[in-house]
Amino acid sequence: MSIKNSNKNIIPVLITPFKKNKIYEIGISNIYNFLKLNKISYVFAGGSYGSFATMSFEERIKFAYFTNKYSKENGIKVFFNISSSSLEEVKKIYEKIYKYNFFSLSILPPYYYSNTNFYGVDEISAFVNKIYDFTQHKNLCLYNNPKTTGIDLTPNDLFAIKSNTKINFIKDSNESFEKIIEISRFKKLVRDNKFYYIPGTTASMLMSGLLGFKYCMSGLFLSAPSLISNLYHSASSSNFREASEIYKKVFELRKIMGHYCPRAVSAYYVLNNKNIDVGEPNFPWPKLKTGDKKTSLHFCFCFIEISL
Repeated sequence: MSIKNSNKNIIPVLITPFKKNKIYEIGISNIYNFLKLNKISYVFAGGSYGSFATMSFEERIKFAYFTNKYSKENGIKVFFNISSSSLEEVKKIYEKIYKYNFFSLSILPPYYYSNTNFYGVDEISAFVNKIYDFTQHKNLCLYNNPKTTGIDLTPNDLFAIKSNTKINFIKDSNESFEKIIEISRFKKLVRDNKFYYIPGTTASMLMSGLLGFKYCMSGLFLSAPSLISNLYHSASSSNFREASEIYKKVFELRKIMGHYCPRAVSAYYVLNNKNIDVGEPNFPWPKLKTGDKKTSLHFCFCFIEISL
């Protein structure tokens, strides 16, 4: 398999390079160089996969500076996550980074009240509108990860939030095929050419491609770009037989990468062993022990090699 002519509709979800407990500029530069070679047009930076919850305010500002520098050098547009549990901190982050004019600003619903019966569409919409009033950003992206927020937004919920706010994107990290099918049938949600629902995980890429969603995000792209590229292009071309066979391989690779540690952590080791220096994960992300590291990498590389 080889990289297709364009991966402009695949949006890699990025890890954040650290070294010696500091943001690692060389690692960020290397990631963007790598993505340019792989014909990527958009990325999602500084999200859960990118360790934003472990970073201080100062680290997030420095990360934004390097993200802006190297994304623009490589012609890549950025969905930049400015989420915080504090609205005031969101404002402070924006005041420091607005000059970079990122393509999109991503915001996560404040999830500390998510498991109550009093937190839903109206509260999320009000939160989004407060951020819009402050930023006036034309491409706000609501970012929801049901595993973290505890909020599994239905198609009606998604449409209500879209109608009540001025967001242009929803990144929804749900992995339910049934839900993606339901959303694809909701014409008022998916046939608006000024709004995009973006399935937010590699696991949803098979179905989202087959159903015609324009974009899909993938945390696994950094580790296996050719495999993910071919999955997306096979699915979006309605080649179900080929896409389903590739998906089986992707599913197995996800299991391998998540066996010893979170998949985001495995991505550092995979890239470093490809001689793409991306540093290390930030504390308190776990680090692999030497034996586990070697075993995990051996299985990852053998699996990717066989798959290609």
